[in-house]
Amino acid sequence: MEQNFGASGSCTACFGVEARMLAARLDPPVLVDVNYDLQVVEDRVLRLYPDVYDRGAFAIDGLRAELQSAGVATSRLGDQFLRRMLDQVGVGAQFVIDVADVKRGRLRRGRKLPLVGLSAGDLRETSLDRGYASRE
Repeated sequence: MEQNFGASGSCTACFGVEARMLAARLDPPVLVDVNYDLQVVEDRVLRLYPDVYDRGAFAIDGLRAELQSAGVATSRLGDQFLRRMLDQVGVGAQFVIDVADVKRGRLRRGRKLPLVGLSAGDLRETSLDRGYASRE
């Protein structure tokens, strides 16, 4: 007896797999939380991502809030400086800058990186090359 896991043929055809290969019953179910964050600070590095869904989520207020949560006194940063950071993001590129450089207004220390084609290890090495490693 063949089971139907609810994946459509058109959906699976684009991946070149059959529907029966896509799903398995999990007990207990696994909860997944998906966030659409375009401005993220992790390990003292700010990463700005493109708004690929065109949701208008690239507001200066959101960037200011993310930086404040990382301990940056954003009242010292003008809107023009924040807009220049946001303008660095492209369709296929993220913008990466150390939070310490943002605090000091050193936008040129930031770097554009491709969104695809780099492994997690490559991203870490690239960050380390430019001094973006977390500082103790």
